[in-house]
Parts: sequence; structure tokens; C-alpha cells
Amino acid sequence: MGDSPDHSGDSTAAILFDFERWYSRWHGTPQGAPPGLREEYSSLCATIGRQVRVELHGERTLYGTAVGVGESGQLLVRPAPGTDLAGWPGADALVETGLVALSAGDVIHLR
Repeated sequence: MGDSPDHSGDSTAAILFDFERWYSRWHGTPQGAPPGLREEYSSLCATIGRQVRVELHGERTLYGTAVGVGESGQLLVRPAPGTDLAGWPGADALVETGLVALSAGDVIHLR
């Protein structure tokens, strides 16, 4: 055991390579994601379709269902019934779509 080579750097390099490939594809065109990339990403995302709690900056917490990925890569969440969204950034868009687009936050999968 003590003489085994450490291959953790290989795994890290592979993860970073894949991340760079995805990031470059997503932001590599002036129009945003190339056709099909958002759908491909969404099909691989374990969060889509799950009940989530998202802890946001400023001690805000959002409960709801992750339903998709926005054009710029934001997580789209349909808030739980009865959620008061007054004062949220983009509240007008929320009324129109019923979804909150989140660019940052800690996402916890709920049971």
C-alpha cells in the first residue's frame, strides 16, 4: 500500500480537462451555447427534476424544483408553492415565467 503510486493528479487533470472543454463550448460562441449543448448538459445534470434547497448570499434560501438550465448556464428553479418572491432580483421575469434563474448558490438535493 505504501509503495503504490499516487494517481490522484491524473483524476484531477481529467476533471479539469472536461470542465475546460464544456466551458469553452458553452462560452465559445457570441450567441451563447451552441445548438444542443444546453440539452446535452441538462440530460447529464443530476439536479434537474430534483427538489432542492438553494442557499443564497445574504441569508436567503429558496426551496423548489430544479427544472432546467438557462441560456447562460443558470440553474432554473420553480419555487415551492407559497414562496414570497417580493424583492427578488428580476421579480418581473419571475411573474412571467414562474422560474428563478440562479447563477450562484449552494444547491442541496432534498428527499
